[in-house]
Amino acid sequence: MYLLSFSDSKKDKEPEVSSSAIKPGPRKEELFVDIVEKMTLSMDGKGIVKKSAIDGEVRIQGFLQANPKIKIFFNDDLLVGRENEDGSSRAPASNILDYCTFHECCLLSNWESQKCLEFFLPDGQFNLFHYSLMDSFKSPFQVVTFIEEGPTPGKLDCVVKIMGLYPSDKTATEMVVTVQMPSKTLTAEIMVNSEKEETGDYVESERTIIWKIPKIQGGKESSSRIKLAFDASLPGDHKREIGPISISFQLRGYLSSSLQIKKVLVEKTGDPPKKFVRLLTQSKSVVAKIDVENTEKSVYG
Repeated sequence: MYLLSFSDSKKDKEPEVSSSAIKPGPRKEELFVDIVEKMTLSMDGKGIVKKSAIDGEVRIQGFLQANPKIKIFFNDDLLVGRENEDGSSRAPASNILDYCTFHECCLLSNWESQKCLEFFLPDGQFNLFHYSLMDSFKSPFQVVTFIEEGPTPGKLDCVVKIMGLYPSDKTATEMVVTVQMPSKTLTAEIMVNSEKEETGDYVESERTIIWKIPKIQGGKESSSRIKLAFDASLPGDHKREIGPISISFQLRGYLSSSLQIKKVLVEKTGDPPKKFVRLLTQSKSVVAKIDVENTEKSVYG
């Protein structure tokens, strides 16, 4: 079953050409196609993804004379829906979209056969294509945590490591990692790599560690050590109250789904416009638990 819908009922009607799209005078002829994926991830203490989802959009903004017809070709193996035509279930894969909607300007005559969306460029920026998929893609990060018991009761260290699992020519930026501290925390501090311009603070009023990482290159990792002190006379297993970890980030030039734009055609006379395809993955809700059972420092070296 194909889960397709439109933003209104005008499915195959070609939109009227707006006179406001034709402006006199010279200007740059440019077309921007942006794919933005907002990611939801939930990981257990072992770093295993338990829940994942992507909410994606293909955004269009054009600066073109007149109102030309545009064709965007996506990857041929792109599928929509979890069922085959015979009703059998498809195996989970990152090229299968659970759901998608199209802007009313889209013409779908070549969507099934060529995975091509055709449209006449409306005024301004708009969302051409919205899609979602769940539990069928890999996390761009690996999160490893472990606990080191202190030499005396009431003290322990929590180590957090984050590794980029994306290609080495990509870099995650604007990363902010927050870690919730236990309610009985007396003091907390975080040690980070200052040579990488990382910063770390403990916000006592919110019992939260904030670790800011300017960038992590693909295949590289950043690590921090959180040192905590508790009142040892108070009951409770304090280490089990550490966490969760929340991560926000921007990752340009990378998508976790298998959605690809193979070709962009602009049907117009004269010099061809400049075309830009830009990719962005960003966090919507990325959460990981602390592995409180892992106290073996030697495993991680």
